[in-house]
Amino acid sequence: MASWADVQAFIEKAYSVKKKEGDLWTGTINYDDGRSQVVGFQKKVTQSGKVWLTIDSPIGEIPSKDALDRAHDFLFSGACGGLVKAGNVYFIRHGVPIDDISADEIESPVSVVAAVADLLEEKLVGGDKW
Repeated sequence: MASWADVQAFIEKAYSVKKKEGDLWTGTINYDDGRSQVVGFQKKVTQSGKVWLTIDSPIGEIPSKDALDRAHDFLFSGACGGLVKAGNVYFIRHGVPIDDISADEIESPVSVVAAVADLLEEKLVGGDKW
């Protein structure tokens, strides 16, 4: 895969895409235990014109500074991605350039981002809110 259209085609085929708003697509990862996790896929273009795929998964509203510190500590210990905030909602985010991206270079980060967000959602906000 090397174009945004190729990445979109793969995402649509591999994930349960529920919503499309321009270059932001939202899907769901379903787990065997009945839990699920929302995942967002978005095209980002750098100042130099490079196209990246960002993968986001919501944790929710983190209720206290202590809980936010625990999220940062967990991510710093080697999990993945970064913690970002949109409005009052925190997300786990990871980005990959799409120049010569393979299916595995999408699937692996999606799995990790969703799993980390799901874990932090359970530990910090009490379970599925999204």
